[in-house]
Amino acid sequence: MIVIPRLTENQGNGEVIDLKCIVDLCVQVSFNNENVDSDEEEDLQKMYVLLARIPDGLQPLREKFEKHVRHAIMRSKVEILDRVQELHVKYSKTVEHVFQGDEGFMASLDRACQEFRNSKQGILV
Repeated sequence: MIVIPRLTENQGNGEVIDLKCIVDLCVQVSFNNENVDSDEEEDLQKMYVLLARIPDGLQPLREKFEKHVRHAIMRSKVEILDRVQELHVKYSKTVEHVFQGDEGFMASLDRACQEFRNSKQGILV
């Protein structure tokens, strides 16, 4: 990232730097992928060093990071709940075919799935 050395160079020559523009640009290009890979981590680390020098410069990056993490959690929540639903359908068929639709087995299946949903609700909501 070339901005950090240039920022340091320009501090001594009196050139005015539009700090808001730097913050906006860094925030705009950050967290654009679902997963943060090692190259992106390096870029984010450089952005952090740059924005830490600017009063309140880190707050927009923090907000975007929080939004990114919340989005990842929501994707995980949907995947987990979809998987629980798939398992409920699978084992409902098992109850129907193997256990002749026995209500006690269906109640056991429902309790197991409900217990999972209740235990994960606080974490995934």
